[in-house]
Amino acid sequence: MTATNHVLTGALIGLTIHQPVLAVMLAIISHFLLDALPHYGAKNLKGHGFKLLLGADALLASFILLALVVGRPMGWQLAVGCGVAAASPDLMWLPGWLRMLHGRSRGRFNAIMKMHKEIQWAEKAKNYPFEIIWLVSGVILLVKLV
Repeated sequence: MTATNHVLTGALIGLTIHQPVLAVMLAIISHFLLDALPHYGAKNLKGHGFKLLLGADALLASFILLALVVGRPMGWQLAVGCGVAAASPDLMWLPGWLRMLHGRSRGRFNAIMKMHKEIQWAEKAKNYPFEIIWLVSGVILLVKLV
């Protein structure tokens, strides 16, 4: 799932669950639940297209967080925190991806990385419509909540 959809889902959790500890835990759990659904996944992680997509995704996810900060709906701080928490498990892939870009081995996966990879059974390029549907639905919900 894209960072944008993870951030959006986390923000929605933060806006609806008003208990910070529970909301952050649910936001992190949501990451793995979303990754278990069919979603977009690129095969060439070194290509220019993937880097552009990654940059656009980061920009859109940041825009959602910035909109919450600027708009300041009730509970916006928790929504921002949950948005970041929901996307944060993907940061585990960053060191290996950077090593791969420099022609080195990605390194070994730890137990959490193995589980994270295995649950993404339907991560394929052709599954981009699921990402779009989730995004549109999430934005509609976000607008109604704010």
